[in-house]
Amino acid sequence: DTYVRGVADRFKSEARFKGSALTQSLPTRYPDGFFDVIIATEVIEHLLDSELDGMLTECRRLLKPGGQVFFHNA
Repeated sequence: DTYVRGVADRFKSEARFKGSALTQSLPTRYPDGFFDVIIATEVIEHLLDSELDGMLTECRRLLKPGGQVFFHNA
């Protein structure tokens, strides 16, 4: 939650930035094709193999055509 607030604070002055959200369970409440970009920070290494497919499927569902997913691990 701290990271999500930090992102929101950092990019709030950017005209194209529409906010950030923390998701902790799947499926999410967002409709199909809702996001242009999904950034997953410090996530992949915590998922079980059985959870990874669900996460990737949800990312695919949530992205607009041409959208991108970024995975970041520190």
